[in-house]
Amino acid sequence: MKNVKQLVITMTMAATTKASFRHVPLAQDARCLTDGVALVPCFVNVFTSRPTDDSRDSSPVVIMPWIGFGTYKLGQSKAREAVLQAFEAGYRHIDTAFIYSRQRTEIAVGKALQETNLRRQDIFVTSKHWRTYHGYDPSWECLNLSLERLQLNYLDLWLMHWPGPAWKKRSNNKTDGVDDEESNGEVNNPWRDADSQARNSIDMQQLRTETWRAMEDAYLQGKVRAIGVCNFSLPQLEALVEQCRIQPMVCQVEYHPLCAQQQLPLLQYCQEQGIIVQAYASLGGQDTSAEQWEAVLGQQQEQQQLASRHENDSPTAPPPTTLLTSPPVTKLARALNYTPAQILLRWALEQNCVILPKTSHWERLRENAQVLDCSMTPNQVAQLSEELRNQVIDTLIDTNNCDDDEESKERRLQELTRLCWRGDRFRLLDF
Repeated sequence: MKNVKQLVITMTMAATTKASFRHVPLAQDARCLTDGVALVPCFVNVFTSRPTDDSRDSSPVVIMPWIGFGTYKLGQSKAREAVLQAFEAGYRHIDTAFIYSRQRTEIAVGKALQETNLRRQDIFVTSKHWRTYHGYDPSWECLNLSLERLQLNYLDLWLMHWPGPAWKKRSNNKTDGVDDEESNGEVNNPWRDADSQARNSIDMQQLRTETWRAMEDAYLQGKVRAIGVCNFSLPQLEALVEQCRIQPMVCQVEYHPLCAQQQLPLLQYCQEQGIIVQAYASLGGQDTSAEQWEAVLGQQQEQQQLASRHENDSPTAPPPTTLLTSPPVTKLARALNYTPAQILLRWALEQNCVILPKTSHWERLRENAQVLDCSMTPNQVAQLSEELRNQVIDTLIDTNNCDDDEESKERRLQELTRLCWRGDRFRLLDF
């Protein structure tokens, strides 16, 4: 499938949608919130895993804005108002999911979609299939529920949210929509908490293929205008491409400077295949605890010095450094006269990644949109990743949090710098 990129470049733009989105192939060239990238279906010959000769010239081109508005953890109470504020600020790309806020965010987003004066074709809506619905028929059920909640006839983009299985129970007592059951004594079986439909990696790959078949059919029937995946590793994505009729058009993954080196092979593969990468958790994610930040980046240096000078007067420990307050980010922000958030968002755009910042504050909505007026050189992009990686290594050494050998250090680096899904028991399972 090495000629996919050429097919994208040479395809006709005559079939573009009637929406007010402008096709801008490179994120660096985007100038407004309606500038986006073309999502063109690539139909694959299942016998050769190569694109067919007419793979990209029979369907209308879908334009996905380079900057979207995320709704994770907004909750039902804030999501409706936040989405309407985002529309007022010029955002037209809304990213949500079936599972957000215990399946309530889609309902709030749907209310906002009904209240806005914008035309449906001028809004790009993404939602995500949830893992308790893996399999062909359950996937259709999941899609229909999402459409009902959003009060829509179709989605612009439907993503497979998670490549692995649902679990039966979790240690924090949160359920995944599956009844709690005993593990039948399978203490040493890492799959003991998985949904009974998937008891090993082979089962899971087959189940995932059935989910994707339902997503392909939903696309062919016009229920969704584009399909893709989320949280896939490179081997998982490669395996899916080998089995699919329609190649994923989008791959949404955690991507920020801390995990840049770890995710680089996946990004390179997507670029070669013509798959657009969406970066989430660009600012470090919302699930990272203070303890985790301290393990990754240490304490804020200025606060640490202040605490040492006034040890008897300060009953609280100095706060940990976060991605937004880390010295490499704040130093570059001062040098370029940007905010730390703009530095991190622009870092992803410079690598041709769609970004999905989330906020319920009007000032930050505008600040995030102004990243289109920012720029960074390739050297600044690479240097930021390298300096942050070195800071993590220094923190590991200072806290004696890894062994001396390089293999152990790299394994610990990868574990620490993936900040999301940390409470999920299947996070590191090979499926």
